[in-house]
Amino acid sequence: MPSTSDHVDDPVTRAILETRNGNEDAYGIVVQAFQKRLRHSLAWRCPAHVDPDEVAHLAFLAAYKRIASFRPGTDFYAWLRVFARNIMLAQINKAKRAARNRDVYRQRLMLEFAEYDPEARDPEAGGRHTEALRDCLAALPEAARSLLCERYGEEHSLAALARRLGRSANALKNQLFHLRQSLRQCVTRKINPAV
Repeated sequence: MPSTSDHVDDPVTRAILETRNGNEDAYGIVVQAFQKRLRHSLAWRCPAHVDPDEVAHLAFLAAYKRIASFRPGTDFYAWLRVFARNIMLAQINKAKRAARNRDVYRQRLMLEFAEYDPEARDPEAGGRHTEALRDCLAALPEAARSLLCERYGEEHSLAALARRLGRSANALKNQLFHLRQSLRQCVTRKINPAV
């Protein structure tokens, strides 16, 4: 018995029906037919931080996965655009959440920095603090100074340092915590010898 796609003259409609019947290769014809139009439409609608090509690609994938729910005789491009619109909105919302999270994180860091930076409160005290910190760092063993410099001065990641030193990241994290704690105590003793 011939399939329903044998009676359709339009090659794109035939390809859609063949894809619904399990012919994966036929979907290439569908993509070719609508790709340029969808990308052009998305290029006008997507904000700068959303890639229209990625949205189009994901829309075609989503439509392919749900091709069995497409009703033949309806407008495939309109159906495809619904996927594209939803994906674009999801990416916009994701970017907004990421920006909000970055702002919250930046504000938290600024508050923490202001709390531990005496120079932000009192430039004279900040100078004494900096001098004391230099003295305390100089008193540390070379390996400890080097580790602090690589982690905080050069901003190497904990994982990269652990790999280079052949140690676990947790062990390094613990060591850095103790080094910071001893530096804080040393600085406090130098600034306030009576404490």
